[in-house]
Amino acid sequence: MKLLFSAIVILLLVLFSQGAFAQTTSTTETTSTLTTTGAATTNSARSAVLTQAAVRKSAVLTQAASRKETAASNAAERKEAMVENVVENLRNRALREIDRRVKVMSQLITRITNFKRLSDEQKNTLTSQVQTEITNLTNLKEKIQADTDLETLRTDVKSIVSSYRIYALFIPKIHILATAETLLNATDKLTTTYNELKTRVDSAKAAGDDTTSMEASLTSMQAKIADAITQANKAISTATPLTPSGYPGNITSLKSARESLRTARQDIFDAQKRGREVLQLLRKTRLPLIPSTSPGATTSSIAPSEGALQ
Repeated sequence: MKLLFSAIVILLLVLFSQGAFAQTTSTTETTSTLTTTGAATTNSARSAVLTQAAVRKSAVLTQAASRKETAASNAAERKEAMVENVVENLRNRALREIDRRVKVMSQLITRITNFKRLSDEQKNTLTSQVQTEITNLTNLKEKIQADTDLETLRTDVKSIVSSYRIYALFIPKIHILATAETLLNATDKLTTTYNELKTRVDSAKAAGDDTTSMEASLTSMQAKIADAITQANKAISTATPLTPSGYPGNITSLKSARESLRTARQDIFDAQKRGREVLQLLRKTRLPLIPSTSPGATTSSIAPSEGALQ
């Protein structure tokens, strides 16, 4: 009995031990399963968070890129509008300058036609030069009207001044020619005065008056008149051939023509002075009359324009 009881106890103990082990194993397996499930859940949540962050980041980057593209597009449109405005303003200003120059050149043709001292050949040369410039300016105007590129337009606008030289050459040249004509007209009047004075001096000499001083003044007057004619014609011959293509190399010739005009004007003033000296001496003679043409009559007619003598 004792042995049977002991065997039963041992059997119960074994069965109990196996049940506890099984329970422990089940508990361990359950804990392990829960741990694995928790880790998976954590990883899944973390992945979801990362995915949402990536989506938000992508959305932010997309919005930033869109704003940048819009800003760039707006900037490009503003720049294009600004360039178009600059082109339009530059074109309009250039067209006004061309029209102004063409008008001036047309007036120069009329002025050239009215010159009395220039030969027909000289007039034709000048008129042809002016007409060529008018044609070139008209062609340039058409090109500028068609220009769309800003740099091309700027180059064409610059050529209005650099290639045609209307105000730098043509107008000063015509001033020189006009002044030379005025001075030559003055020498005609002075020549008439000289001849009348010489006649009176010859008469005074025949009457027995001492005319030595008068004759010396007349000789000087005649020489001054002759040099004034030479200098005025020199200015004409120097200025007439000058063209824009030779500018600025022909500035020296332009200055030389002006200097000739200054010399001619001074010659005329000196000739007038000699003539007045003769008149004063004639009043002391027995002759009662003074020549009808006074040496000072041409004073107001020989003042050249400022542009011609600058």
